[in-house]
Amino acid sequence: MKKRLIWTAFVLVGQIATASTLMRPAAKTAPDADGKNRWMDLHEKRIAEIAAAGGLYDFVLIGDSITYNWRHEKAKGKWGLRPLGKKVADREFAGKKWLNLGVGGDGIRQVLWRCLNGELDGYRTPVIGVLIGTNNHGSSDDDIVLGIAHLLGVIRAKHPESKILLQAVLPRMPKPDDKEDLRKKFDRVNARLKLLADGEKVVWLDWTSKLLRPDDSGNDELMLDAVHPAGGYAEWAKALKPYVD
Repeated sequence: MKKRLIWTAFVLVGQIATASTLMRPAAKTAPDADGKNRWMDLHEKRIAEIAAAGGLYDFVLIGDSITYNWRHEKAKGKWGLRPLGKKVADREFAGKKWLNLGVGGDGIRQVLWRCLNGELDGYRTPVIGVLIGTNNHGSSDDDIVLGIAHLLGVIRAKHPESKILLQAVLPRMPKPDDKEDLRKKFDRVNARLKLLADGEKVVWLDWTSKLLRPDDSGNDELMLDAVHPAGGYAEWAKALKPYVD
């Protein structure tokens, strides 16, 4: 199974001849309102950071704003001012040289583009954590699973010796404008993503229950809003530490 991740995903959805639209890499080329392209600027800054780093990281995390927020100390969300990941990272990952490849708003296609255009090049690392998919909530379950399976294949091709931590998509709390129950949707997606892990080269890492109360409702004390964890970064660090240590 280690060498057949993408094939396995096709079999799981029963669509061997039909590729997911989320398997097509896509950069964010549209400028911001002020004419700048901060997405591309951040990508180029990452490439320069990697070039200056010396070729080795203890671990790498890839994802969207949930991953990017390891860089931030706090933010104001639905339930007021909440801590994000920086203090937790400074404490729990002290002495580690690691690379944060999170970008706010990214979906699977944007992460694929970044991974194919330099953000996985020029270094070695024993551990690569992947958490992506929540921004693709408007896509079908099949497309999300196939897109992530393809991303794993790209990562494996560029870092064949690394252990990949495939992390469960975090639970989304209900929002008034949701067109479907996204908690149930990502429960289904996670059940299928788990089958892509072989426990050796690709390890399934699911700490989503830590963001829930005993009655299975969202624990707003650990969330910034309906999507992003806040105090939950301490729980995330606990889940990561056995691998990054």
